[in-house]
Amino acid sequence: MGGAPYRLHLLGQFVRNRTAPANEDVFICWDNSCRATPGAGLRRRGKAPDASGIPHKVSCFFSPDPSPVDCVRQMPSHVHPRIVCLHGFTGAPESWDEVVAELAADVDRPHLLGHDPGDAIGSRSFEEEVDRLARRFREGGRSGLHVAGYSQGGRLAVGLLARHRDLFASATLIGASPGLGSEDAREERRAADERRARLLEHEGLERFLEHWEALPLFASQSRLPAARLAAQRALRRRHRPAGLARALRVLGLGRMPDYLAALPRVDLPVHLMAGELDAKFTALARRMAALLPRATVEVVPGAGHNLLLEAPRQVAAAIRRVC
Repeated sequence: MGGAPYRLHLLGQFVRNRTAPANEDVFICWDNSCRATPGAGLRRRGKAPDASGIPHKVSCFFSPDPSPVDCVRQMPSHVHPRIVCLHGFTGAPESWDEVVAELAADVDRPHLLGHDPGDAIGSRSFEEEVDRLARRFREGGRSGLHVAGYSQGGRLAVGLLARHRDLFASATLIGASPGLGSEDAREERRAADERRARLLEHEGLERFLEHWEALPLFASQSRLPAARLAAQRALRRRHRPAGLARALRVLGLGRMPDYLAALPRVDLPVHLMAGELDAKFTALARRMAALLPRATVEVVPGAGHNLLLEAPRQVAAAIRRVC
């Protein structure tokens, strides 16, 4: 192992790049635990497959004191993650932080159109964005992926399953929709999203966020700690109004094809999640499950639409079960 490049993760979080010295005592943790004592469930210098089948290593640095020490999970830098997570509108890859920490796994979390810092993504339609993501996920010959998507990211995940079924082995869809069933409904939603885009362009991000966060869809979040909501608002404030307006005009529900007829062909395990207080998306989850050949539905008690914020542990547990 000495001298090989590794990406080091502590509790699943990226820490730094470094070269592992040859004189390190390296132990292998078979249960992905990030706490260990010498000789407890560990084997010296070996490989242990995680749920994805990719070998990983956990280095435990022991002092003369035999008390528990932190373990550092190591993934070879050339290995592409098996789990991909897609954030919601006004969200970011960091929206998944708590879920990823619970998973203690290497996860691919791309920026979506309109949410990338450099505004460099050029997709001009919903399906162009789906296909762009598919090209990214095929890097390194990847297949057998698990795609997890929340809200807007859940809709893109539905598109990926419909158009690029061969890439995936399973999926977790959170607060997702398969698309609207009539052109009248799509036109109505496009008009609503155009009004929101103009609010962003003419009155700015802060005014838009006040409007967005006041939607009934997010009412359950009023019970969350103020610090939690402030962290979410800080993440949203990083976005550019023009980028979010573009996302509304390209990725909005009114621009999404109706994928309902494609669902019976998605013959892989799909876990659909919705909050108990989110009646609309609970009904959509059950409607989709009736058409998907291998679907399960989980309704999270006491939660609303944004399960990444309101129930991250339940989301992580669901992904672990389905992967």
